[in-house]
Amino acid sequence: MIVAAPDDWAGSVSGGCVEHAVIDEALGSLVSSSPQVVDYGVRDETAWSAGLSCGGRLRVLVETFPACALDPGTRAVGRALLDALNRDTPVVLASPMDPGVPGPFLLDGHGAPVAPAGRSADPEIAELAGRLLRAREPGVYENPVGRWFLQPFPPRDRLLVFGGAEIAVRLIPMAHAVGFETVLVDPRRVLADGRRFVERPSHLVTDGVETALARYTPNESTYAVLLSHEPALDDPALNALLRSPARYIGALGGARTQEARRERLRAAGFGDDAIARIDGPVGMPIGAATPAEIAVSITARLVEVRRRS
Repeated sequence: MIVAAPDDWAGSVSGGCVEHAVIDEALGSLVSSSPQVVDYGVRDETAWSAGLSCGGRLRVLVETFPACALDPGTRAVGRALLDALNRDTPVVLASPMDPGVPGPFLLDGHGAPVAPAGRSADPEIAELAGRLLRAREPGVYENPVGRWFLQPFPPRDRLLVFGGAEIAVRLIPMAHAVGFETVLVDPRRVLADGRRFVERPSHLVTDGVETALARYTPNESTYAVLLSHEPALDDPALNALLRSPARYIGALGGARTQEARRERLRAAGFGDDAIARIDGPVGMPIGAATPAEIAVSITARLVEVRRRS
C-alpha cells in the first residue's frame, strides 16, 4: 500500500479492516522518516475501527519510500530500485524495520550489493535474498545490529498467448487482473485485431512465432498457453517452449487433439518427460464450457502454478 496524503493512496494491506489506521501511521512516517512496525489484532474496543474482527493478526511495516527520502544515500537506493523495475531486472530491497538500523540497501538477483555504493557483501543475507527471490516471498533478516525486511522484486510474470480466438479475448483481462503482462501471438490478422478485445494485450505480435519468441525469450517467469487449434502455429511454439525454462505450458484441445500433438512432438524428437510438461487440456478441471469459463479455468491454473512452491 502506498500513501502520499489523506486522500491520495492506493492498494491495501487487509480486507479494509485497518487501512484508515495505516494511512494515519504512514502520514506520520512521512514527517518522522523513521520506520516502524505496527501491530493490529482483535481488541474489543477497536475491533470495528482499527482491528481485525475476523480474529487474525497483522503486522505492518511503515516506511518512507526510498526515492522520496530526505537522505541522499537512501534516495540513491530508491532510484536504483526504480531503474531495476523499469528494466525488469530482479532485485531485493532490504528495509530497516526499526529506527537506528542502517539501510535501506538493494541487492541483485544473486544477493550482491547494488546500492548504496560501497556496501560490502554479506554471504548470509545474500543467500537468504536469493532464496526469497526464487520463492517470490518476502522475509526478515536479523543479526545483532537489527532487523531488515527483505522484499523481492522478481522479473515480471509474462503470459504468452498463442492464438487470438474468443478464449484469448476473455483471458487477457483476467490475466492482467492477477498481475501478468500479456503477449498475444497470432499471424492471422483478423483474429489479432485489437478492436475485438475487451482489454488489449500488453504486446501484440503478428509476424510469426519465431519473432515473438526472439523478442520475448522464455524464462522462469514465462507462462504460455496455446489456444489456436492450428499445428502450424502451436507446434513451432511448443518446439521452442519445451527447450526453454518456461514455468508453465498449457495447450487447448480434447483427448484426440492432445494425442495427435504428442505424436508430432515424439516425431520431432521430444521424449515423454519433456512432453509431460504440457498441461492439456489447459486449465483447472472445473467443467468449463464457454470461452469465458475456460478463461477462468486457465487463469486459476496460472495462479495455482505461480503460488506453488
